Amino acid sequence: MRRRWRLGLRTRTTAAFALSGLLLSLALSVLTYQLARQSFTRQRREAAVSRALQRARSAQASLQVLGVDPVDVVDQLKPGANESFVIEVDGTPFASGPEDDRVPKGVRRLVGQGQAARQLFRDKKGPGLAMGFPLSRDGKAYYEVASLAELERSLRDLGRVLALAATATTVAGAVLGRISSRGVMRPLRQAAAAASEIASGRLDTRIDAARDPDLAPLATSFNDMAASLQRRIEREARFASDVSHELRTPLTSLAAATQILQSRREEMSERSQTALDVLVNQSGHFQRLVLDLLEISRFDAGAAELHRENQDIVELVDQIVAASSTPGVPVDGHALTHRVLGVDKRRLERIITNLVQNAHLYGGGAVRVGLEDLPGPSGVRRLHVVVDDSGPGIPIDERQTVFERFTRGTANSGRSGAGPKGTGLGLSLVAEHARLHGGSVHIEDRPGGGARFVVELEAVIP
Repeated sequence: MRRRWRLGLRTRTTAAFALSGLLLSLALSVLTYQLARQSFTRQRREAAVSRALQRARSAQASLQVLGVDPVDVVDQLKPGANESFVIEVDGTPFASGPEDDRVPKGVRRLVGQGQAARQLFRDKKGPGLAMGFPLSRDGKAYYEVASLAELERSLRDLGRVLALAATATTVAGAVLGRISSRGVMRPLRQAAAAASEIASGRLDTRIDAARDPDLAPLATSFNDMAASLQRRIEREARFASDVSHELRTPLTSLAAATQILQSRREEMSERSQTALDVLVNQSGHFQRLVLDLLEISRFDAGAAELHRENQDIVELVDQIVAASSTPGVPVDGHALTHRVLGVDKRRLERIITNLVQNAHLYGGGAVRVGLEDLPGPSGVRRLHVVVDDSGPGIPIDERQTVFERFTRGTANSGRSGAGPKGTGLGLSLVAEHARLHGGSVHIEDRPGGGARFVVELEAVIP
């Protein structure tokens, strides 16, 4: 099923503000333009009609005087810059200028019938207002044309201004929406950050929404959930720690008893010896599991602390490998530029021991332990510990899950019931020790086959 692509909340809020600003500005602009157009057109028409009527009366009065030349009457009337007129006497036109006669036929027809007329029109010279007035019954008439081109230009400029204003309003709405969405998203980002902090282990993280009463229910619910989660995790951690601690005494007694039995192994029958081997194997597995659980419980309780000591890294790793289940694994430290670094000796020992043991149990045995240090922050080196094995490798989809607690990969699950087994906590403890060192662990393919575990730690330069 295809996933529908959706805009984020902040983008949608910004778009909503911008669209609202656009619609509002468009409505106001259209209304303003229509009102302005009607008002300006009416004023221009009324002014033009008033001046034309005044000139028509002046022309009528002048033409009633016997012997007056119509040309002189035209010269006496002064048209405006955007106006022209024509006086017709016995069908002969006397115009105020050289321009062609622009009077529409409809106006001429009404005036010929003895009626005053006016008409808005548009021709090749632009928009205009034509007016006509009969001056007498013997065919004298007055026609005037007022150009509306200047009014049209003014309305066009007004439209541009309103369009710019609508654009500016839309942009301002988008900016306001962006700013407003930032304020709306801030509590959500705080909640997301708090959730991330809780997921990383800081269970005492809470949200403060005292300044916003609308967010108080969300903050209260979130804080209640976080407190409940913290109590539950702490209760489970205490339970695991208490159980593991209480098991140490019987395990110690069991280990002592098995040692006594081992010392008298030759006196036992073959069947008893087989049972003793099973007992020794399972008690050892149980003891490792309890110790690992105790270590995990310290991490969960936040009681794990880092104790750095200056160590010769190559010498220390040689000692750790020599004491491991597979001594003789070569240690390659030629890439180290600083042999002496400040690390937690015990935790580095657990990291290497667990990785070498994991390679022995599930990876065909460790074939190399490599060491190198890279530049880090001031006074800090990034120490890389690389453990290669000769096994089948680890599938890509398992390279994260194998570091989870009680998770075993396909190599582990395919083992038979005989022989030693892991506790399912070794690699998760490696990740916890690395994280406490300010580092991490990941898995790569070893050149030539097998798996490569790479642990990165922060080591202090002495």
